[in-house]
Amino acid sequence: MMDLAGNRRFAEALLDRLLTRHLRNVELYLDAVGDYIDVIQMGGDMGTQNGPQIRPACITRFATADKALWGRIHQLRPEVAVFLHSCGGIYELLHGIIDAGIDVLNPVQFTAKGMEPERLKREFGSQICFWGGGCDTQKVLPTGHRKRCTNIPDR
Repeated sequence: MMDLAGNRRFAEALLDRLLTRHLRNVELYLDAVGDYIDVIQMGGDMGTQNGPQIRPACITRFATADKALWGRIHQLRPEVAVFLHSCGGIYELLHGIIDAGIDVLNPVQFTAKGMEPERLKREFGSQICFWGGGCDTQKVLPTGHRKRCTNIPDR
């Protein structure tokens, strides 16, 4: 990410090479799995607890490569949903992510800035599927005790 600001020519050349490789690999992968696929997962944690890792204005170059890759998947297999795993507060990026071709977002880290489930459903629910994220993995899950959970029986 530092190279996007400090060595843009290198960063863009690297992104171009990665895109070329990813496009070829996704074609090989989709050919290999045939009709036995409904969803293909992409990863790329773009957020922190307080918002995107980099300014939305700086993400344009990433978005261009993602759009090319995700678009190629839809072109090769229109019935396959493109699933993006990205933690954090990525509300500010959602319009671009959806425009680039994402069908599914996982998780919905509702404790991060801007990721209120009601708001996301209202604004984007007709455009993408929100998959998972209903558990607070940063506070409740690591520190909670099963006695506090009323739906888990004692043994």
